[in-house]
Amino acid sequence: MCRLVLGKEGLLQRYRDYCMLCLFPWIILCYSCYPAEILWIILPLCYMYHDLNINKAIIITSCLFYASKVLEAIKHRPMWKDTICKMSIIFYEEENFQGLSYECGNDCPNLTSYLNRCNSIRVLNGCWMIYQRLNYMGSQYFIKRGEYSNLHEWIGFNGIIKSCLSIPQYKGSYRLRLYERNNFGGKMLEAMNDCPSVIECFKHNDIQSCYVFDGYWVFYELPYYRGRQYYLRPGEYRRFTDWDAMNARVGSFKQITEFC
Repeated sequence: MCRLVLGKEGLLQRYRDYCMLCLFPWIILCYSCYPAEILWIILPLCYMYHDLNINKAIIITSCLFYASKVLEAIKHRPMWKDTICKMSIIFYEEENFQGLSYECGNDCPNLTSYLNRCNSIRVLNGCWMIYQRLNYMGSQYFIKRGEYSNLHEWIGFNGIIKSCLSIPQYKGSYRLRLYERNNFGGKMLEAMNDCPSVIECFKHNDIQSCYVFDGYWVFYELPYYRGRQYYLRPGEYRRFTDWDAMNARVGSFKQITEFC
């Protein structure tokens, strides 16, 4: 069996150069985009330089194995530009972003500890549901990145906002099913896109139950994304009360897709 020995300096140097030439692009890629996977490349190189008498076939096999690990990591991990952005929302007591303010970066079941009222909002990043009552109860409103100088811009009825919920950032597929009866009974409509008018698509706008397979959605009580709003995440909703609605009417629904 052929082995690398110290006496063959020329052959050894050529072999080192060959390995570095093959692995150099992987090293650059891992260092710039996938720093954790740089270890998968360094390890076989350490073997090569630590023990010059190691079997060449073992070195090559190790390099191929660890390179496959890098490929697998690249396939399943998003690039930096797709990483999760920091959630941030600022509440103001007065209109036009005046008065006492409070900045929030995650879910908050009780905003009354920081503000007495809310009449304007600035969303720096992410999508949010804001609620008129504590612990994510009462009338709810969907807001995304932007400025809301007064409560009419988020269709609010008064300056009472007592809790807020951040919506998880999601880039996968969207799918849900609507049913005309409780417990997923009766006529069914499956959707993977926004629906501006349920009555036109379904010929029925009393939705008694719903199953959300993928994605995050907002139901609206009236067609064309008007009226009361309800936030739905993946899961089973056997009755309309499960999404905190006061009645079974769903006029339209929309995907939540704009996160940053």
